[in-house]
Amino acid sequence: MLAEGGLLDKLGYYTAQEVENFSYMPDASIIYGRALFPRYLDYQTDAYAKEIYNDLPKKNSHLVFEMIFPNAWKTIDLPLDSSPAFFPDAADVIILGCKTDRYIDGRAVIVYPTAQKSSQGQAPVIYLASPAKPLSCP
Repeated sequence: MLAEGGLLDKLGYYTAQEVENFSYMPDASIIYGRALFPRYLDYQTDAYAKEIYNDLPKKNSHLVFEMIFPNAWKTIDLPLDSSPAFFPDAADVIILGCKTDRYIDGRAVIVYPTAQKSSQGQAPVIYLASPAKPLSCP
């Protein structure tokens, strides 16, 4: 899907070769699914973030959502400096990230527009981890 949609060329600081190499790493995840309950968490000011997502890293602000895909679901955590401008609930997404015991540590999230927005010409939106993380898993 990434290659067909031309999105590999739009992944900012990740090259198509890096994405391909990443796909072969044991803890790497490249998953297509549905994002539910997206929430931007600022750990400095959001008490909910501290209480509910206490197993996630708390150094930076994060975009957190639940993702369902065939036969499974996972919590996705993507560090972001600011709240995303476009991220509707129940959006189709592709994530690139690293598996941990409790969540996927995101490197990139591609958010697809709804059918209505797509028919109006809106393209998928790409969010990259900030600060930037290498496309490799520990």
